[in-house]
Amino acid sequence: MAFTKLLRIALALLIINICSSFSSTARTEAKQSGTCSFITGNDVMIRTGPGKSYKVVTKMNRGDGVIASHRKGSWVKISARVIGEDNTKPLNGWVNNEFINGCSEPEFDMWRR
Repeated sequence: MAFTKLLRIALALLIINICSSFSSTARTEAKQSGTCSFITGNDVMIRTGPGKSYKVVTKMNRGDGVIASHRKGSWVKISARVIGEDNTKPLNGWVNNEFINGCSEPEFDMWRR
């Protein structure tokens, strides 16, 4: 009886350990996949380069998810999928840092590690 109880406890601890390693792995994979954050305003202009002088590629709205690859000054290079009238298309562009939640310089650098 005592052996069975001990075996059940060991099995429960093993299951807890396995589950916690899965959640840790999922967090690591999400971080490595590049998911940075979300657009924080409506009609935010996504440009071909890091500055207001560059052509506007499209506009994105609050809550749209983006993947940030690198930063140049106050501009962040992003990738996303834009949903059009009939299909989705990949987007590569630049957005000013003030329109991305979670991509302030310290947070951005921490996210890239």
